[in-house]
Amino acid sequence: MRHSAHIAPGREGLFGLIKTLPSEWKHELDLIMAEGNMVMVRGRFSGHGMPAPWITVEFVRMQDGVLAEH
Repeated sequence: MRHSAHIAPGREGLFGLIKTLPSEWKHELDLIMAEGNMVMVRGRFSGHGMPAPWITVEFVRMQDGVLAEH
């Protein structure tokens, strides 16, 4: 699973990133849409020290109820 170019691959990369985030950091879900096994998640990241929140759209593929691809 690959999250972003600046995050190490795999679960360890994601958990490593989360451990470095400030306590003010938060993610708010705006919209979740699904068709078949594909899911789109639109959200807002704030509290990261930047002047404006980040608006993101993530696309994931589910397989047997488990995240299979990001």
